[in-house]
Amino acid sequence: MPTQGENVKITVVGDGVVGKTCLLISYTKNEFPEEYIPTVFEHYGENITVDNIDLREDPSVRCYATADGKKLKRKVRAQGYVECSAKNRQGLNDVFVEAIRIHRKNKVKAHNSNCVLL
Repeated sequence: MPTQGENVKITVVGDGVVGKTCLLISYTKNEFPEEYIPTVFEHYGENITVDNIDLREDPSVRCYATADGKKLKRKVRAQGYVECSAKNRQGLNDVFVEAIRIHRKNKVKAHNSNCVLL
């Protein structure tokens, strides 16, 4: 929950063709790109107010059980786990809200701590 005017930089990482660009375009532009965009999402600013999504209905999407995601969260020692759909925009805002909450919590703890969200 950044204070007014506070900038928070969020870096999205992942393997190729997993949906990083779709996630960011869907979030920032409120639209899902229907065609593959083989580009790096450079910089985009978005103002948000901060205060369990299941894609199994789409057979073309390879899904993992929530339990698998939570298990991986523990394995990599991520500080958060949020399910979302960039295509349907379900839980999309929750991803960024959780990242900001983790950032704020870590900011209080120490300045050299990283935010890890899965």
